[in-house]
Amino acid sequence: MSSSSAYEHCVVDHHKLVNKDNLFPDVFFQVDDKVTLSAHYYILKMRLPQLLEEGPGANSKKAKKGKNNAKDRKVVIKLNKSEMITPNALEKVLIWAYSGVIDETDFTPFKAIEVMRACSVYNITRLMQMNEKFLQDNLTMKNIFSLLKFADSLNVQEAKDICIEFALLNGDFFTSTNAENLGFKLYQEVTSLLLKFHQNPEKQQQTIITVTEPDTIVADFSNLFESASTTGDISFLIQQEEVKAHKPLLSILSRKLAALVGNEELTGPIKLDTKYQRVSPAAFKSLLKFEYYGEDNIDMLHACELMSFVKDYKLTSLYKVLENVVGGQEVSAETVLSVLDVAYHPLMDENPTLQNSLKEEGLNFTTSHVDKINFDPLMTMPPVIGTHILQALQQRIGKNWNLIADSSSDKSVQLDSLNNGRAAKAKAAASASSPVASEVSASASKSDLKTKESKTNVTAPAPASKGTPAKTKDTARGKDSKSDAKSPRAMNRTKSHKHGGKGDKKEVKKKK
Repeated sequence: MSSSSAYEHCVVDHHKLVNKDNLFPDVFFQVDDKVTLSAHYYILKMRLPQLLEEGPGANSKKAKKGKNNAKDRKVVIKLNKSEMITPNALEKVLIWAYSGVIDETDFTPFKAIEVMRACSVYNITRLMQMNEKFLQDNLTMKNIFSLLKFADSLNVQEAKDICIEFALLNGDFFTSTNAENLGFKLYQEVTSLLLKFHQNPEKQQQTIITVTEPDTIVADFSNLFESASTTGDISFLIQQEEVKAHKPLLSILSRKLAALVGNEELTGPIKLDTKYQRVSPAAFKSLLKFEYYGEDNIDMLHACELMSFVKDYKLTSLYKVLENVVGGQEVSAETVLSVLDVAYHPLMDENPTLQNSLKEEGLNFTTSHVDKINFDPLMTMPPVIGTHILQALQQRIGKNWNLIADSSSDKSVQLDSLNNGRAAKAKAAASASSPVASEVSASASKSDLKTKESKTNVTAPAPASKGTPAKTKDTARGKDSKSDAKSPRAMNRTKSHKHGGKGDKKEVKKKK
């Protein structure tokens, strides 16, 4: 849903399109020989199609179409003078069609009655109710007589009923000298109603007029946006996808955007400058939805993509919405690089508070979620962003490096202890199972002990002094563990171990 502020900016401001010859109109209403009002075919087609149809209000209708209906269409409608639709009334109707509100600039109860006349001809229910309420709220004893007479002259029955009810509920009406100005016929009509009024006490209360007909302005402009693929007269090429829109609606947003879409030399879709290459088709459609019907529920990623384009083209209201979206939502692995791209954009220098907040939040999130972020977009972003990410990551790792090292060392010690415990349990189990296994285990333990001692003695000996022997027996043997293993003494020692083992087995058999 659109917020009220977005609705007011986008929908209400559409009335600026009415009767502006420089904003690409294609429908022209000839009210009389001197006055012609201009409008736009597809907006009226969506909002008030009855204005485009031949009927009571139109004396004649001419339509001229070229090869491209959207560009070359020109519809001229001559109003029927007998319907007494004034230029002022038709202009108010058109403004309401574009904005959904009554233009109360210089608006008076008399003008409200004129609009009610047009509403009765074109059957515009909601606008009729809005003017009925305005008339009722602005009736006084000073204007009641002239308004009643004016309503009667235009044959607006709804306005007459409101004025007569006011007269019946105010006794001063019939005692005023102004009553004579109504004319004999109208005064007689009012007095006859007065008799019926007093005969029915239940109806001696004012009927409070309310607007009950639903407002469809947002839905209608939403449908207009959806129809742009077939009815649009301007197109943009966004990342190889064509996005269409209606030129008049974009022309009122800013002078720079009006110059872009109004370039008469265009022969194909508008291609955005390369500095806006990150704007996706979905993001650009979010821009159009906001400007068409005030949709301000914008995805954070799209908001980041649009920031620089919207700022450059001076779309002030939308930029404020984007700032709230980017600054008010939490970053994610999918949006963090886009947020940083926005934060480091030169245009953000105008808002240092938001800029610093986005930088801090973006860098903190990046360094703590490195494994979840796709860093490919960094290749097309300013190098300073990548540099600051590395610096932040270096700072974060530097603070925690000792903890990481200590944690790894503790885990290594724990693992060695666990392995030693498992080995001790295995040896104990083997010793308990058989005497032979116990002896073999003891022998293996001695062998392991000797091997460890051998490894310990492999270290290079200290330089010998003049009074010291050059090499000891153990040092000479520890010089090369491989040669020691192949020496005759080592081979004899190995054989004696083997024979000793067989002898032990024979002794066990004899005992059995």
